[in-house]
Amino acid sequence: MLVGNLVRHLGTAKLPAGLSSSSVTPAVLDKLPAAVHHGLSAAYAEAIQTVFIIAAPVAAVAFFASWLIPHLELRKAVGTSPSGPTAGGPTEGGTDIPAPPPSSAQREPLVPATHRATPTELA
Repeated sequence: MLVGNLVRHLGTAKLPAGLSSSSVTPAVLDKLPAAVHHGLSAAYAEAIQTVFIIAAPVAAVAFFASWLIPHLELRKAVGTSPSGPTAGGPTEGGTDIPAPPPSSAQREPLVPATHRATPTELA
């Protein structure tokens, strides 16, 4: 798209040797002759305009299509799972609650921050 725009907007003007449309920066653009400067600017502007003209209807269709996605109700509480009760089991009210965390006596001791794991410990 940009190449076709460049050919049409540059007309008889030629890009300097070693300059490609992908290597143009504002600093390089300021040093180009007026005809090339105007041609590159117009070609980029038209290419960007074309992209937005195509993207706007696609975005609108995607937005309206999102209204067609069915509403699925998610879990209402933490600890309930779609596969059944959690480790804590059901309560009197019939809702599932998570099992209590293990007491500090059952937890593994924390490793000091200065300890580095050896390859055998990682395996």
